[in-house]
Amino acid sequence: MLMAMLTRNLIFSCVGLALLVAGTSLHAQDKIVRNDGSVLQGVVQGYTVKDGAGTISFNVNGAVIGVPSRDVNKVEMQTPPEVARSKTQTPADRIKMLTPVVAKFKGLPAEWVTEAMAEIARAHVELGQESQSMAIYEEMEKLYPNNRFRIQAAAGKAEMAVRAGKHDEALKIVQPIIEQANKSLSPNDDDARLYANAFLVRGRALQAQGKNAEALEAYLTVVTTLYQNEDAAKKAEDLAAKLRQSNPNLIVN
Repeated sequence: MLMAMLTRNLIFSCVGLALLVAGTSLHAQDKIVRNDGSVLQGVVQGYTVKDGAGTISFNVNGAVIGVPSRDVNKVEMQTPPEVARSKTQTPADRIKMLTPVVAKFKGLPAEWVTEAMAEIARAHVELGQESQSMAIYEEMEKLYPNNRFRIQAAAGKAEMAVRAGKHDEALKIVQPIIEQANKSLSPNDDDARLYANAFLVRGRALQAQGKNAEALEAYLTVVTTLYQNEDAAKKAEDLAAKLRQSNPNLIVN
């Protein structure tokens, strides 16, 4: 009898633990950090704009509330799985996978949203659809007019300028971002990931102009200081290695 009771209790305990773990995984928490520093925890369900005002649909313990974006400093949100899966897809498939996700959340002050929009824009460029790409970057600027995420759009426009051989134009676009980044010796992780793209584009534009030492400095800045952006850091590392290989005596002043 005692053994049967112990066995039954053990089974109930294991089932309870399994349900607890399952519940935890099914209800991963997103965070909204307000301008006053207060934090809301729940699940972001969408983002809408009406009459120029944005509202975040936020599920808190089963109740959906609207949080005005003007009151929000940043959103820490679980990145949708489509975003990670899209990285290995063809340009056309990246656009197909990311477009519906972006449509649901664009305007939300979350890093993955702007990166997904930029990825769609890059995919359009790869397909030779520059006008569609430019339209996305211009939409990003409208959605984030006074927000640090505007950096993504500027870096994207500069990248398009480099592809078109307009290197001076690219450098002019990213210069304010470079100056902003240089004001901080150690930017926080969120800012570092955004700055990295601007420095990467700067390096490519300078290298195209034959200014190899300055280009190398830009690449190394991404690798050593703005490494939080893993994709940009990998590209910068590869570009720096190739630049040094073709210029063995190259040094950074």
